[in-house]
Amino acid sequence: LSRISDRFFLHVGSVKFQVFLGLPPFRFVKKLILADLVLSPMFLLLLLIPLLAFAQPDTLWTRTYDGGGDDYADKVLISADNRYTLASSSFVEGSMDFRLVRTDANGDQLWAYSYGTPQDDWLLSVSPSPDGNGWVMAGFTFPPQSLFPDILLVRVDNNGGMMGTLTMGDSSSSEAASAILLLSDGSYLVAGNVD
Repeated sequence: LSRISDRFFLHVGSVKFQVFLGLPPFRFVKKLILADLVLSPMFLLLLLIPLLAFAQPDTLWTRTYDGGGDDYADKVLISADNRYTLASSSFVEGSMDFRLVRTDANGDQLWAYSYGTPQDDWLLSVSPSPDGNGWVMAGFTFPPQSLFPDILLVRVDNNGGMMGTLTMGDSSSSEAASAILLLSDGSYLVAGNVD
């Protein structure tokens, strides 16, 4: 769950992508109820508590973006023009790949592409480029004839076009990139683990 603004939250899951109007934080609701206990007549309190206790957020829109197989989406980025970039691992044509879905502010799909190697690739992090021209994705892949995963980085432009890939690791240990930042000088800051 990501906060977009003071009142809007974004939820992304396996298949659904939702934007909804949120309620105030719980501690604020708790203070409001306590203040009403002291300041309001009892009958007003009896009317107010059920409204706060059972209020549900208003869903602004819900969209499903089907990659054609099992999709595991848990990363979303919001650009300055309120467009969304949804990043996931998706089962495509017999293997897992990185997948990006780009939408407009209303959640309507602009484009969707899958990236990766012929082996299984799992996305763990995505970061926008500092110049606003695309994204860099990080995770891991299983190289041929290896039991151990290697780091996989994929860079794409604003239209989803592939700009490059990089695989790092060796056949004697497991490596995975769990976080990545593309720095203003064009270099990458990668964090992860090696076993």
